[in-house]
Amino acid sequence: MAEWSVTISKKAGKVLQALEKNRQDKVYSNLRALVRWVCFQEKRNLDIKALKGKWAGKYRLRTGELRIIFSVLPEEKLIRVYALNFRGSVY
Repeated sequence: MAEWSVTISKKAGKVLQALEKNRQDKVYSNLRALVRWVCFQEKRNLDIKALKGKWAGKYRLRTGELRIIFSVLPEEKLIRVYALNFRGSVY
């Protein structure tokens, strides 16, 4: 059985690299929890919401002040991160 993977867009990667180390660690921790949630339906206290409008079909994961916009592609076993930024800048 193939494992799930996470891809991060170039823009989101740049924002992630610019964050302080403790915020980076929190983002990575939440992404790992997201993979466990998708793969195993492991009940975690993740703040996930389906988006509307421009981002329809995608989801938002809240990580403190940061927001991660992602989609789940089950046929490819892939979680694609489109955007990552602070609340006022991501939408």
